[in-house]
Amino acid sequence: MMRGNATGIPGYARNIIENLLYRDKENEYIFFANSLRGGNPSFLHSEQRTPRVINWHIPNRLLDLSLRFFHAPKPDRFVSADVVFNPHFNVFAASNSVRRVVTFHDLSFLRYPEFFSRREQLWHWRQDPKRQARDATHLIAVSCVAKRDLMEYYKISEKKISTIPLGINPYFSAPVDADILDAFCRTHHLENPFLLFVGTLEPRKNIEGVIRAFDILKTRRPFAPLKLVIAGGKGWLYDDILKRAARSAWKNDIIFWGFASYTELRNLYRSASVFVFPSFYEGFGFPPLEAQASGTPVVASSRGALAEVLGNSALVADPVNPESIAVQVESLFNNQGLRERITAKGSTNARRFRWEKTAEATLSVLTNGE
Repeated sequence: MMRGNATGIPGYARNIIENLLYRDKENEYIFFANSLRGGNPSFLHSEQRTPRVINWHIPNRLLDLSLRFFHAPKPDRFVSADVVFNPHFNVFAASNSVRRVVTFHDLSFLRYPEFFSRREQLWHWRQDPKRQARDATHLIAVSCVAKRDLMEYYKISEKKISTIPLGINPYFSAPVDADILDAFCRTHHLENPFLLFVGTLEPRKNIEGVIRAFDILKTRRPFAPLKLVIAGGKGWLYDDILKRAARSAWKNDIIFWGFASYTELRNLYRSASVFVFPSFYEGFGFPPLEAQASGTPVVASSRGALAEVLGNSALVADPVNPESIAVQVESLFNNQGLRERITAKGSTNARRFRWEKTAEATLSVLTNGE
């Protein structure tokens, strides 16, 4: 967030902060940040109010160890705070006299440890999320799946957890000039139909399953000018994904976009024929909702929170069965009526997820404890 990253958990923190500051005129907000580079995120400064920011300049690893083993420093001791809110379970400390609210996005590192490197597992151990969950006064889960995992793995009482879904940036549903999209597609040689996947290149996202499904589709339609665009930064074991694509008979039709800017994402979502997202596990799942907001039909996994978030507004596939993925994608090409219904349902579904609602529910937890 300090670097302007507006995706994932930093994106959640940014949107929650912006909306809380805009809506809540009664409470004072004080932000603690840790950055060796210093400086405050620009979005904290607005015409309405500029909150107080306290910057620490401590190496992250040293700060983590101090918080984990010595439970210090405690931010609330620097100010007179009623509530300490952490938008993620990063290790932190607070006095017993102050209310503590922590957001949990998922426990995928416990449910599917095989999808995480040793370095990532060590990071989660250092953060000590189990202690964060038990020591907190109240928890926010971004989905019922995340809430269920908190109850199952950490034995947290259901009464201690509020489920508050996230929002989608309205940027993706805003109108886009057709000439802009046409020029974008010409520039990147995407004039013909293409499938789109958006997400980090890592095993949990099941990108190899997407490639296998694409191979099946191309085998059935060898002369169809269909491409696959995979947009996302490199993650753990990304080489395996690149190698799998290189073995495809249709490798020349597979495009690895790399990290995409917001403008590029918007244009990709709007231009894609089908958005494919057969992830093995998601605690929420931004990309399919962003695709729906952009007017693109979605084929998604039946696992994790995706079924909860998408409901019947997307076609569901078994992530371990590439044939299942291919069949659902093909149905959207062959059945125009189905395509129109799924697209319309997707647009309606995406409108349910607004950051204003997320902020209002979060404010209720922070001020009322529920």
